[in-house]
Amino acid sequence: MTLTTGVCQDLPPSVRTLFWNLNSNVASQVVASAARSMDIDLLVLAENANSLADLAIALNDGQDRLFLTSTKGLPALRRSLTVFFRYSVDSVRPVTDGPGVAIFELSPPSSLSINVVAVHLRSKLHSDGDNQLLAAVEVRELIEDAEELTGHRRTVVVGDLNMDPFEPGVVAANALHGVMSRAVAATGSRTVNDKERRYFYNPMWNQFGDHAPGPPGTYYRSPSGFKAHFWHVLDQILIRPELLERVIDEDIRVVTSIDGISLLDAGGRPNSGAYSDHLPIFAEIDLKLDFQNGVVLDGENKPMGADQREG
Repeated sequence: MTLTTGVCQDLPPSVRTLFWNLNSNVASQVVASAARSMDIDLLVLAENANSLADLAIALNDGQDRLFLTSTKGLPALRRSLTVFFRYSVDSVRPVTDGPGVAIFELSPPSSLSINVVAVHLRSKLHSDGDNQLLAAVEVRELIEDAEELTGHRRTVVVGDLNMDPFEPGVVAANALHGVMSRAVAATGSRTVNDKERRYFYNPMWNQFGDHAPGPPGTYYRSPSGFKAHFWHVLDQILIRPELLERVIDEDIRVVTSIDGISLLDAGGRPNSGAYSDHLPIFAEIDLKLDFQNGVVLDGENKPMGADQREG
């Protein structure tokens, strides 16, 4: 369902992305305030209880660059995810989807195109670790199929994985294969069981513990059993090696306030009573095209093909 159409002018050279699991408890006006205060270009929401119309009205109030949304070609967006973008509808091409996954190619005018994998996977309240791992394997297969369809691996995964970065579904080579090291990710892949397994870089490892630039995670839970991590980083962004040079770790952060209003309670944990039990995450990705002598380079300076030569 497309709410509106239009042409967005003065596009920025980067895509400023915000993901937030709203826990069905954050009003449209609060979401809109977050999007405006951070000048968001791509907004991905999970557990959104607001209507698309109410969100569109709130997001676009007084704005020159309009937020648009469409669920065309991606049924998952009608089930568990909500995506708004400040680009023309022609710049967002649906690729494929699955349970809790919606994949689209974002191609802003005069900018580098990227594959965006929006996710909201099942939590441990409804699934155990084994099933989460098996589901992550299927997500990886969807991603690889999407990369074949778009013809490139400039891929970003963003959303609520409902797994920590150290869990098998995130780190296993036949699942998402997210690694904590840029240097490791930059090598591209490794071979396991005679098959090439491509990496994702997972910068969310930097968000753990008291030395993180923000809170010690994105989600807090204090269980009654013996094992307790308390803080978790369930909300993540994963980056293919092809985009490593276009993202810096300092441009990825856990959001703790909106327009000076804290999202934390008095104990420094997500204020689930007033807002959500998840904190939002922000990322900025450089989409500037590289030019050389009037030729647009997309990271591959290929030699001239036979079909381009005279004769």
